[in-house]
Formats: sequence, structure tokens, C-alpha cells
Amino acid sequence: MEKKKNWFMKHKILTIILALVVFSIFKGAAESGKAVRVSENQSKTEIKTVFDVPSLVGKNVDEVIATIGQPRENSLPTEEQSKLTSEWSIEFDKDGQILLVEYNLKTKVVKDLFISGDNKEELLKIGNLKENADNYALNFVKQQNDPTKITGVTITKK
Repeated sequence: MEKKKNWFMKHKILTIILALVVFSIFKGAAESGKAVRVSENQSKTEIKTVFDVPSLVGKNVDEVIATIGQPRENSLPTEEQSKLTSEWSIEFDKDGQILLVEYNLKTKVVKDLFISGDNKEELLKIGNLKENADNYALNFVKQQNDPTKITGVTITKK
């Protein structure tokens, strides 16, 4: 009888320990799910203005460079490239965001600016843009394979 009692006590302790381990695993999984949701919410609220695009509208490419700083390395055309085309685009990389500036090589007049992204509200915030501005127009570029989604926004002078 004593052996049966000891065996039962050992298994009871093992059962309790196993239950605590399983509970800890589920509790940890639930908490990590909460942490993911919090970090997703935080990343949504952390969107900030990166480029003050309205201040760039109407400037030539030299003025844009003077305002933002140097474009990405190898972004400026070589002399040979300048002879082969009349338009060029340069990229500016700031805080993980890219601003593409397309311009005429000879006149240096900026044709348009482009910010890549798939969220309209975020694009507006990143570029400090307003949908109904007086001095520029926005064109949200639709994905070719899914026109309900966008790939970025093109900004042109009105």
C-alpha cells in the first residue's frame, strides 16, 4: 500500500509540474501576442515627416540638392549618360525613405517627385503632403496587377 501511495504522490507532483509548464507556455505565447500588437501600434504612430516636399515644388534640381543634401551615391549622371538622354532621376535616401526626383538635364527643371509606399496616409505624412494643395498635384500610382493597391505617389507642380 505504501508503494502505491508513493507512486501516486510522485505522479501527482509530475502532473502539477507539467500543468505549470504548459500554463507558462500559453501565458508566454499570449503575452508575446500582446507585445506584437503593441509594437504594430507603435510603428503606426511613429510615422513622421521625412521630406518637406511642398518646399521642393518649383525648385530646380540644384536647389533641391541644396535643400535636401547630396543624393544617393552614383545617382548623378556621368558625362556620357548626359549626352544620351535629356531626362534623369536622382534618389535621396533619408530615414529609410526614398525620394526620387526626375528632372531635365539641360534646363535642370524638376519634372516630378516620387515617394514609394503602399499606404496613402503614410505617404502623405512622409512627404508633408496635402491632397488638395494649391501649388502641387498628387497622383497615387496604382499597382498594375491590383489597382486597389498603390505603389507610391507622384508629385507635380500645378
